[in-house]
Amino acid sequence: MGALSLLQAPLFLLGLMTMSPAASATDAVGASFADGDWFMACDNTRTCRLAGVGAPAPMRLAVLIERNGGPGSAVEIRLTLTRNHADDPEAQAQSPTGALQLQLDGKPEGSIGVLASATEHAALTPAQVQAFSAALIEHASISVADGKGQAWSLSASGAAALMLKMDQFQQRLETPGALVQRGHRPESSVPPALPKPQLATPSMRVPPRKEDARLMGREDLRRLLQPSSKADWACAQEVQQTAPPSIAIERLDDHHLLASVVCHTAAFNVPAGTWVITDQAPFDPVFITQGALFARSPEAVFLEETVETDQDRCETGRYWAWDGQRMQLSMEYVGGTCSGSGASTWWLPTYITEFR
Repeated sequence: MGALSLLQAPLFLLGLMTMSPAASATDAVGASFADGDWFMACDNTRTCRLAGVGAPAPMRLAVLIERNGGPGSAVEIRLTLTRNHADDPEAQAQSPTGALQLQLDGKPEGSIGVLASATEHAALTPAQVQAFSAALIEHASISVADGKGQAWSLSASGAAALMLKMDQFQQRLETPGALVQRGHRPESSVPPALPKPQLATPSMRVPPRKEDARLMGREDLRRLLQPSSKADWACAQEVQQTAPPSIAIERLDDHHLLASVVCHTAAFNVPAGTWVITDQAPFDPVFITQGALFARSPEAVFLEETVETDQDRCETGRYWAWDGQRMQLSMEYVGGTCSGSGASTWWLPTYITEFR
């Protein structure tokens, strides 16, 4: 039993960017998939995470299945009871009483402990992991029940297909350790886990200067920072806008700034590009990404989240870090609404790094 990991909220994704000894970088890329009520993301180290939830309700059962790459890697499964809103009176009225009991295909599979709040999870035992995985593959009923007889169930729709996809991504098919399609191919043939790319430690942020705000009205800078073509649907001249595109300025260090352009329509404020610029003309803009970046820590680490629009209804995001010379992509993750199930309990990385 323990506090929910970084996978519950984007803010906590910083926990994956840990300080550690140097390791060789890799150009491997991750991927994400959705099927039924489940979605999965695999990152650049070959770790895969699969998440699902029960039917929409004030309180519902959510599960995370995680497996590192490499031969013989163990499967870890964590359960939690998630609330749509922490202060929802209906969810509070359904708070579990006592230890929760796991039930698979209508049969008891032992206690998973007490979940006293939405910030706790229960890690299944190896025996429970094996039985839980089999229940998903067989589309058997899965639920947890408390001491008052309240029960929370989990949909298995799409889980087996994504478990097979996990085996494929980690190249476990036909091995004894495969989740779904087991065989006699040697476990030693499974490719090893890959190291996280190493990044320079981010610089400390510096406070803004009075002259920074004046840059937001500079026409010469505005001409340099043209909205990304991907934002044409909101920024093109023929689109009705409620105000001209605006520029936001964030100081990085003594000589560099972040400059972000936002277009304003009746329905959305749409990020249209972020650049690193110098604080004096000619500004030397270097394009970073279409999204807006928001500072998240005393260090120069920034969160880029997509805005839900008619063009993009996924919860996806990235973390960027400024090392004093360049902006580095340090994290990329995908959220639950990409599956169409609204399963936004978990945010799963597709790209992770370490600061050296």
